Amino acid sequence: MLRLSPEDSLLVLTCRPFLSSHEDQAIKRLAEGEVKWAYVLWKAEYHRTLTLLEYHLRRLLLMKAVPTEIAAYLKRWTLLSRLRSLVEFQNLYIRA
Repeated sequence: MLRLSPEDSLLVLTCRPFLSSHEDQAIKRLAEGEVKWAYVLWKAEYHRTLTLLEYHLRRLLLMKAVPTEIAAYLKRWTLLSRLRSLVEFQNLYIRA
């Protein structure tokens, strides 16, 4: 049987937008435990799931469990991603 680290489990659980209540509980349990947040951040950035990670942590009110500098990075990256999407949508809308 495959055993994932808490960090990898957190990444796998947060890579989708819609989760079950069972998955939400698993994320809460993991985030409130011992987590190497720098590793989670690096892997989420590598796999381009930072915005989903931030979304789930914010939705489940778990940002307080994240170190300040990691939480700030997640928030800034999510804001940048939203702004990029807005610009792209506006460019598509104008050209259509």
